Amino acid sequence: MHQPLLAYSQQRGTVLVIGLILILVASIVTLASMRSGLLQERMAANQNFNTIAFLAAETGATSFIHWLEEDPKAHWGTSTWQSKLPHQATQAPNVGQLGYFWISSNEVHWSDSQVRVKIQGHTKVHTTVIASAQLRLTLSKPNWGPDPIFSSGIVAQGNLRINGNAQLIGNAHTNGDFRISGGNSTVTNGQLSAHGQMQLNNINEAFINPQADKVTIPRVNHEFLTKMADVATTHHCDLNLSGDQNGQVYYCNGNTKIQGNFSNATIVSTGDITQNGATTLGGANKASDAITVAIIAQGDITFNGADVHAVFWNNGNYRHNGSGRVIGNIISGGNITRNGQYQFEQNQQIDNAFLPQHHSPMRILKWSEVFT
Repeated sequence: MHQPLLAYSQQRGTVLVIGLILILVASIVTLASMRSGLLQERMAANQNFNTIAFLAAETGATSFIHWLEEDPKAHWGTSTWQSKLPHQATQAPNVGQLGYFWISSNEVHWSDSQVRVKIQGHTKVHTTVIASAQLRLTLSKPNWGPDPIFSSGIVAQGNLRINGNAQLIGNAHTNGDFRISGGNSTVTNGQLSAHGQMQLNNINEAFINPQADKVTIPRVNHEFLTKMADVATTHHCDLNLSGDQNGQVYYCNGNTKIQGNFSNATIVSTGDITQNGATTLGGANKASDAITVAIIAQGDITFNGADVHAVFWNNGNYRHNGSGRVIGNIISGGNITRNGQYQFEQNQQIDNAFLPQHHSPMRILKWSEVFT
């Protein structure tokens, strides 16, 4: 009679043990799930804090670019950004409710062609830094100056003819035919090219580029002439100039005659120009080796003078007589002709604000996160 009770008691004990084990297992699983959830929550929070810090650094980088774009000519190489952007850790968030950015003064490095800057980004809760990020930004300097065509040597829309020996230092190109008849001509540091035929006596083939592509030559158009008439300090057609002209513009509605020895001037004519004098480099607030004279004609240009340092630009033909040497650049919409021995030296250092300008915009060369 007692054995069934004992068996029943044993079964109840077994069920109790199994139940306790199941409760223990369930508790372990629940605790593990809770720990996993807390870990994932912390990971998500950390990721969010890191993202805030990174976005703060990116905001600082964008703000620096916007500051520089306001006036890159005035701002390049200066510390005026400090009046608009934080240059030390701030007390209050400047990106959302938790984000901070700043740029340390010793982390902005200027050169003639680039600026390199490091931006700090933080996430802070009260006064505790939760996450940090750093960005390195490198920008190229935007450039302003005469269109590159005006520093490209000799360029002719028509034919280019040198009837004698030539000593050429630099480049010469024509969209027409190219002929040098002299037997002792030389080329240094440049290339002779033509879209048409080339007849160059005794010129080394290494300096010759036949069947070259055409070059687009700008025109001295009505819009340009109107602008120059408005800015001209003198409207006169018979000029005898001497010394530094301090950047003055001389405008002639007709044919112009130039004499004297001068620098740092722009001479514009709606007709032809004849130059019998000389020009020199530099001038007030100019580099001593810079071409500062521009001689511009809607018609022809004839140069009869002594050595001249200038940019010649015209729509018609360009003719060079006499023994004078040209140091600079010749851009002609017609034929270029030189009778007799010819000496030309290309100079790419042009400092004349009245030639058509070219602007290369600022570019982002590098945008990367810095891990330290």
